[in-house]
Amino acid sequence: MRKFIIVAVSLLFVVAPAFAQQPNRSNTVSVFVSDLAITGSSNGTNLDAAYGAAFDHRFSDHLSAELSVTKQSIRRYFTTFSQGGVPTTTNFTDQLYPIDANISYHFLTDSRWKPYIGAGLRYLNNTARSNDPLGINRLTSRSVDP
Repeated sequence: MRKFIIVAVSLLFVVAPAFAQQPNRSNTVSVFVSDLAITGSSNGTNLDAAYGAAFDHRFSDHLSAELSVTKQSIRRYFTTFSQGGVPTTTNFTDQLYPIDANISYHFLTDSRWKPYIGAGLRYLNNTARSNDPLGINRLTSRSVDP
């Protein structure tokens, strides 16, 4: 667990160069960590973080495209109370694997502001697992959204 924390924190310091005006036909590769959450319970401390990589290509001064892949884990605990019964706790783990493809049109200005307009698609592979008294359940769904 401690090794994972050190790797996650060190990834926070990996920064790709981000200049306001990049030359034509440039490529950028980024590694990122997001949604960092530290939770504690009677079972111990958990560190949840989303991490991924992105590739950006600039076709011209006006047109660029980006492809990014992310892995995101979510843990939830639900407790159900029934009349005269014992409370039941269910452990629910959700794994998200979004893949984003975006294209952007950049407006060239003489100011520090660099406006752009973009559009994209997101493919999401969502795998949910629950560990409840009836056993381990797994549900996988896939979707494509603008």
